Parts: sequence; structure tokens; C-alpha cells
Amino acid sequence: MYECGNCAGYVHVLWSAAEGAPFRSLHACEVLPWPLTGKPKASGNWPAAVQRFWVQARQSADSEIWDGASVMARSAMQAAFRDLGAVGRTLKDEVDDLSGKGLLPPEMNPQDTRDALEFLDQLLNYLYDLPAAIQQYRGRRAELGPH
Repeated sequence: MYECGNCAGYVHVLWSAAEGAPFRSLHACEVLPWPLTGKPKASGNWPAAVQRFWVQARQSADSEIWDGASVMARSAMQAAFRDLGAVGRTLKDEVDDLSGKGLLPPEMNPQDTRDALEFLDQLLNYLYDLPAAIQQYRGRRAELGPH
């Protein structure tokens, strides 16, 4: 049981630890009752297009509509870059342009790198290690034959 930081009500949290993962982490987590979330609020300091795309990205992510969240997050980023005068044919060109103008940092800091590497580890586990483990499991089951 935990106290909700939003409403001060009590919630029940269920979790299971991941086994055999390269890093100790959670396998899954559920909070009961479901958290109540309102519409995300964008900063009033942002351009209108950035606000619109950002809200849609957050709403999509909250609803687990990952394709939509990705597209809207990219759109928010590109709208911000263009608002700042980025020039280029592609988003990468615009990033390079703003970096060259000193508006974006030319390199990531160590924590950014650690976070990116953690994401990469999880992504590679999902794309390669998990499917291999499933294939091995299916192979072992096939060797045992029908029950």
C-alpha cells in the first residue's frame, strides 16, 4: 500500500521482479485503482504548434498509443527547431544546424549517455535476446513431445 502523491488516497501496488535481466529491474507493475490523470498541460512559454503536438504526444503515451506518441513527439521537436530558425532538409539537418549555432549542446553529458545505453540494452534485449529465448523454449518443448 502506498499513498498517492496526487490525491493522498491509498493505492495498492503489485509488482514482480525481472529474473536473469542484466540489471535488477521490475518485470511488471500495476497500480490499483488506476491512476486518474487529467489532460497534460504544456508550458505557456512554448509556441502553439509545439504545445499542440506535445499534448498529443503525452496523451498518446498515456493511452499507450506508441506510434502516435512517437510521431507527435517528433513533430513537437521539429516545430520547436523551426521556431528557433533551424535550417535543413531533414530533422537531422535541423539538429546539426542548431548545434552549429550553439542552441543545442554539441555532446551529451555522462548521465544522458548512461540513459541512452540503458535504453539501448533494453531495446536489444527485446529485439534479439527475448526472441532467441522464446525459440530455445519452443525447441525444448518440441523435444519433450506432446504431454
